[in-house]
Amino acid sequence: MSTLLRRIRSIALNTVNQLVPFARNRSCPGIVAVQQRSISCSLSCQGLKEFLPQKGDLPDEDGKLIIGRSWRASELRVKSFEDLLKLWYVLLKEKNMLLTLQHEARRQRVPMPGPERLIKVNKSMARIRHVLRERETAREKIRPASKKSN
Repeated sequence: MSTLLRRIRSIALNTVNQLVPFARNRSCPGIVAVQQRSISCSLSCQGLKEFLPQKGDLPDEDGKLIIGRSWRASELRVKSFEDLLKLWYVLLKEKNMLLTLQHEARRQRVPMPGPERLIKVNKSMARIRHVLRERETAREKIRPASKKSN
């Protein structure tokens, strides 16, 4: 269990390190331009229960598991930075839950229900990073042009 917690902690730290550069205020280095708000979608803090699958995360009696699709980059481009950050943490929470489910399935030597969900979450997270990089490069292209006009 301790290796799983270390992995979750490292994923969370890597996530923050990947997203923070996109939120930096360039005029004041070191200051992050993200408002301090609660971005949790949970109704209440459930502790470790949040990392365990809920009823809808497991197959029903027929063995069917209803899952959605990954987010498209075109859908993410129209979202604000704050919405992308909220979505990132929702996906991170889902990824942690799926990794816990995967770990438990391996421990019990049973197949993980819906392994493609982890792939979809990873794709969505990669697309968020891609959209944020696009925005950052667009800002970098605009900055030199605005400095020349001054």
